[in-house]
Amino acid sequence: MKKIRHLLILFSTLFLLTACGPKDEWSSYTYEDIPLEAGFLPFSFDYPTNWVLEEGIGRIAFASESKILGNAPKEMKPDQILGSLTTNINMPPQEMVEYYESTHVGVIEFKETILLELNQRPAAYKEGIEVEEGGQIFIVAVDMGQNQRGLLLAKMAVGELDTWRDTLMKIAESLHVDVQTEAPGNE
Repeated sequence: MKKIRHLLILFSTLFLLTACGPKDEWSSYTYEDIPLEAGFLPFSFDYPTNWVLEEGIGRIAFASESKILGNAPKEMKPDQILGSLTTNINMPPQEMVEYYESTHVGVIEFKETILLELNQRPAAYKEGIEVEEGGQIFIVAVDMGQNQRGLLLAKMAVGELDTWRDTLMKIAESLHVDVQTEAPGNE
C-alpha cells in the first residue's frame, strides 16, 4: 500500500510538472500595429511562452496569468508579474526612465538610475517600491535601433524582483526594431 501511494505521488508530481511546462521556453512576438507615419517602426521581442500578451494601441501588456492582465490586483502575489511595453522616438533611455519617475513622485519611491548597455546599445534601468500598494516596480528603457526606444514596465509583489529581474532584462535585451519596413524619414 505504501509503494502504491508513493507511485501515485510520483506520477501526480510528474503530471503536474509536465502540464505546467518548462519555465525556460521563450517565444518571439512582433508588434506591427504602429503608426509608421509618426516615424515608428514595427519591433520584436522575446518573452516567456507561458505569459499572456495583449496588444493595445501603442503598447503591449503582458502578465504571468491571464486573470491579472485585464484586472490588475492592488496587491500582487508571489509568481505574478504584470507589465507593458511602449516605444518612443524622442527621448534617450535615461530620460525615459527619469520622466516616468517624475510622473510618479509620491506614488513610487525609486532608487537611482543605472546606465548600462543592452546589445551594445544605451539603456537605463530603475527599480522602486509603491508607497501605498507596496508592489515592486521595474523599469528599463533601451535603444532598439533606427532611432526608436522601448520602455518596459513591470509590477510584482515585494521581494519578487530578484526572481524576475533576469527574465525582464532578457526581454529588454531582445527588443529590436524590425528593419524590413522603413518609416518615412528613416531611409
